[in-house]
Amino acid sequence: MNEAVAKEFINFYYNTLNSANIESLKPYITQHTTYIRNNQKFRGFDQVHLNCFNYPHKYNVNINEADVLLNGDRRANIVVSGFINDLYYFTEYIHFAYSNNKTFWIHSSILHVNTR
Repeated sequence: MNEAVAKEFINFYYNTLNSANIESLKPYITQHTTYIRNNQKFRGFDQVHLNCFNYPHKYNVNINEADVLLNGDRRANIVVSGFINDLYYFTEYIHFAYSNNKTFWIHSSILHVNTR
């Protein structure tokens, strides 16, 4: 894995959230993917979709900063900060992986959201 791949994924991920085309994320969220939102843990696409992405309002995510730290040739640690709907400041940590069957997936994600 290289930094360009990780940054391309960041753009894809947040553009997908902004467009509400969450089904596009399905190949990247496996049964082993873990999301932590508001101190609650969710696993697998169905749970993540229902509890993390299924908000009543459309996303409008604006990224301020994104940093990528490569962890060997199969993993990347990604930290993104910005604003959601211009109301909430967020920081999200994504552990992004490249699997043995040559596919990329989100291993884990931790999201912290604060009001402005």
